Amino acid sequence: SEIQEVDYYTPIEAIDCAINMGTTKATVGIDKINNILGLTGDGVKLGIYETCTVSSQYYSSYGIDSSHVSIVGPAYNTGSTHSTYCAGVAAGSNGVAPSAHIKSATCEYDWQSFDWSNYDNAQLSNFEALIADGVDIVSISWGSTNGSACYNYWTKYTDYLIAEDRKS
Repeated sequence: SEIQEVDYYTPIEAIDCAINMGTTKATVGIDKINNILGLTGDGVKLGIYETCTVSSQYYSSYGIDSSHVSIVGPAYNTGSTHSTYCAGVAAGSNGVAPSAHIKSATCEYDWQSFDWSNYDNAQLSNFEALIADGVDIVSISWGSTNGSACYNYWTKYTDYLIAEDRKS
């Protein structure tokens, strides 16, 4: 009677997006935000929490400055273009906040050992490491198969982490 949801986790393979990073910034008006309002992400720590860590192999493809990137926690799964693309959209040279510092962590490591049955003693160590490292924003772009169950175990755990962080 206490079980609210049962789900089966399977890794998802991401497919690259077809957006042209070189022209999107001007088309969407991000250049006006950066130049007129002076909002460039300077001093912002951006957490990218994806199935793979941001990969130096693709930095140049997405305009990412290597001095603006650090890996948080174990890099269980590396080499993804998806996580690096997400980082480029957010903080690459043609991204929304090109001066932001990217903190990248992989969720694949966490999913291997997470105990969903006991939130008080379970942990998503890399996600929690991003929070402990003082990120201002965490970007997560996974798909979901939860359909009508919008407030699922992941959302509940995220709320739990935010509430705990506010206590400290």
